[in-house]
Amino acid sequence: MRKMVRKAPLLAGGLIALILIIALLAWSTAAADATVSVTITPTTVGDITTYAISITNNLGYDITSLTIKGYMPASGSLVSYTPGGTFDGLAVTWINTGIIKDGGKLVGFDYGVKNASGVARAVVSWGSAKGPGSASAEAAAVRPAPAPTPEPPRRGCLACHTVRDPATGKYTLAYEAFERAKAAGLTHPTTAPDGTKLDPKQAQSVAVCLTCHKGSSTAPLPLRSIVHPAHMFSKTFVEHYKGNCFSCHDVDGEGEYLILGKKVDVNEKGVPKVFPIPGTIKP
Repeated sequence: MRKMVRKAPLLAGGLIALILIIALLAWSTAAADATVSVTITPTTVGDITTYAISITNNLGYDITSLTIKGYMPASGSLVSYTPGGTFDGLAVTWINTGIIKDGGKLVGFDYGVKNASGVARAVVSWGSAKGPGSASAEAAAVRPAPAPTPEPPRRGCLACHTVRDPATGKYTLAYEAFERAKAAGLTHPTTAPDGTKLDPKQAQSVAVCLTCHKGSSTAPLPLRSIVHPAHMFSKTFVEHYKGNCFSCHDVDGEGEYLILGKKVDVNEKGVPKVFPIPGTIKP
């Protein structure tokens, strides 16, 4: 009679070992995910780089008594930081006595650096019922954004007075005329004396305006009495576009001013690329 060997205990023992290994792997994965993550994000506008620090708690329990440090990059000068911090020449430090709940995130710790270059670093330390801890992060090197290429000077009425908004016609000469007449409680004619239709949604030459608004005409005001104060007292024209007399005019060989009725193709100094300048008008 053959003797039977019982293998069930060995099988059971192997199954238990396999379960323990799976549990250990699951615990290891959870332990790897249980952390406090720190990020430092640079954003550059012009020559100022702003570093934003955030902290996310995934430890599985609350943390408190945080100390947040934002270290300066290799070069650059500090120009701003979120109120409540102190700067010692190397880093901005904030002391936060609040609590970050498990799964919670804390933001709002920013500092700005002019002409930043190199690597910036954020270091966070905290306390908890299970003891203190710390974490850090680094931001990639940030170079100041290159200076924008300056726009050539604008010369000629139609360099500015073109259709910017197809729905209304901003800012054609006809749009400006109708809008200013309406503001004064008046109605501007829709047809010039020569029969030209005035359409706010079409860019038209200043020559059309002069059919009425010439010094010897019967219009309420000559064009010169409208456009000169309107432009020279305009912050947009003077400060934004850096406008001056030569934005709208040129001078002929006799020293007389000419009106630049069309957009003039110019170099970076405002010098015309084509001469005689097309579209000039002798008022």
